[in-house]
Amino acid sequence: MHKKKALILFAVAALVVIGGGLYVYTSNQPATGNADVEQPADETDETAQEGEPSAAGVPDIENYDQAVVWKSGKEEEGKRKIAQVHEFYNELLGWGNAEHIKWDSLNFSQMQEDIQEIYETVEPSKIENDIRNAETLLQVAIHERDSMSLRWLHRIVHDLDYHLNQAEIDREWDVTDAFDGDPDVVRNYLLGSGFFAGNE
Repeated sequence: MHKKKALILFAVAALVVIGGGLYVYTSNQPATGNADVEQPADETDETAQEGEPSAAGVPDIENYDQAVVWKSGKEEEGKRKIAQVHEFYNELLGWGNAEHIKWDSLNFSQMQEDIQEIYETVEPSKIENDIRNAETLLQVAIHERDSMSLRWLHRIVHDLDYHLNQAEIDREWDVTDAFDGDPDVVRNYLLGSGFFAGNE
């Protein structure tokens, strides 16, 4: 049994080798875009290019009583930002574009800022779980150039836009904690993706 677990851990570690260095993703990071990552000894923070993110861990799903609690005077701004982010991902991923993403042309700093701006409009409530999931998916997408992570992120903002702005949609993905979906589907994707070491 211990051999099997050791082999699995070795396989997961091998999958997260990026550019010659092993990145260890840590869990329970806040949705701030400033999560820590252990870097190889020969790399420093000064080598990171502008807009290159640090790695985030798989967030836990926290228990909250209320679906969405807006900061005072921030409801319209938050709803508007969710609609804008949803539209961005519709354009980026829709009509078969998810298979042909031009990663080098994406403005990762702006994409992170957009998620952070949504986060800054809410108080502790279930929507925070959804925003943390979206942020983590974006981090993985950027680090791994993983289009499926962007698809999951899109599904989160898609469902939020539908419930908060009555956006017209073809289907609901049911992946948001705020609106009685199953955010563990996203968490399970992240945990099963092989992008994270040390998370069970």
